[in-house]
Amino acid sequence: MLHPFTWSDRPTCLLEDLYVSPIARGRGVGAQLIEQLVETGQAEGWARVYWHTREENTTARRLYDRFRPADGFIRYTIPLGGPTAAAGDG
Repeated sequence: MLHPFTWSDRPTCLLEDLYVSPIARGRGVGAQLIEQLVETGQAEGWARVYWHTREENTTARRLYDRFRPADGFIRYTIPLGGPTAAAGDG
């Protein structure tokens, strides 16, 4: 999802979800998806690509750490109700 970024006049890209079918896991598909997104962002002049994952998601973090270590931010979320409020709670 491309959106404005407070600290830049260039857009930033949130990789909302990275899901690879269990059948395709371990074959480099996730890395290829991220690499393609980074290449697209570089070509189009985006400020950054970023995403979130759970601290205990060690499998995904092994992949993500190959691109860059986590930046140390901790996210706080206050659900406000509605049909999608539960998505991502936890």
